[in-house]
Amino acid sequence: MITESTPLANPHWDYSRNKIACEERLMKAYREEEFPITIVRPSLTYGETQIPLITNSWEKPYTIVDRMLKKQKVVVPGDGLHSG
Repeated sequence: MITESTPLANPHWDYSRNKIACEERLMKAYREEEFPITIVRPSLTYGETQIPLITNSWEKPYTIVDRMLKKQKVVVPGDGLHSG
């Protein structure tokens, strides 16, 4: 379980180190300049090869990505506008 007290540092992952550096810089701007910030820590990170899907199925995610890249239809649960 991940909570607010879970350590952020992951010395083996560039994304983690860079995100922490960005958060620290934003917090400094907030403290010193009252710069408004919101820090989001997503439970899933996505990119060109990993996309979290509403179906929560990682069995064959590349099939869906492949369909998107080919501009083919993808089944979206519900009305396709809202999750949950």
